[in-house]
Amino acid sequence: MDQSTKPPRKVGIADHIWDAFEEMASHMGSDRDALINQAMFMFARLNGFIDSSGQARGNGPPPMRIAAPTPSASRGPPPVLAPVKEAPRPPTAPQKLDDDPVRREVAERVLETAAELERLIKGKNQAEEEPGLDEAVDSPDAGPEAAGGHLYLMAEGGELDRITKDRFVIGRGKHCDFVINSGKVSREHAVITREGVEHYIEDLGSSNGTWFNKQRIKRRKVEDGDEYYICSEKVKLVFR
Repeated sequence: MDQSTKPPRKVGIADHIWDAFEEMASHMGSDRDALINQAMFMFARLNGFIDSSGQARGNGPPPMRIAAPTPSASRGPPPVLAPVKEAPRPPTAPQKLDDDPVRREVAERVLETAAELERLIKGKNQAEEEPGLDEAVDSPDAGPEAAGGHLYLMAEGGELDRITKDRFVIGRGKHCDFVINSGKVSREHAVITREGVEHYIEDLGSSNGTWFNKQRIKRRKVEDGDEYYICSEKVKLVFR
């Protein structure tokens, strides 16, 4: 029988679904009834009642169970199909972050941005709270930083990096405060911490170690002019 000669069929559709298709048709420049028919076709096909050629299957899967309407809901929206249970997927081994270069790069960028923001905020706060030179020298608790200046990290190239944070991280990761681009250096290799007026350098369990005077160290108080080796990369700590 020609589809155009078939009598129209009445289907109960909830108001919010009808409104949604009305809005979709308006945005897409399409016919509302065509969208509804397409949605019904895809639902029947996904559940195995229509084959790839678009023909109905005579011995397809058993009909889906319809939720029986309750007396109190007789004037409400029409009954809906019971949800289709998704077939369980085989478990997959969790993927480590370092195994995915894209995710690793995104994570490093996020950490680098967070570290830069923290560095800027910390520097601004210290600039506002930092006492004048005379006040620092006259203070009874003045240590080497107060009397002689601030702590700087000097790389082999001679450039200085002022340490303004209470926790200054050295490593290969882009989020570190001092980045050493070497495969021998750990992602977070060592850290310089400030405790009161004293500074300490501490190894963070790196593979190739942190060295001072040819000895591997775990933690050591920083003195003016100390030279340390982060793996094979030399850095010098000075007060100025």
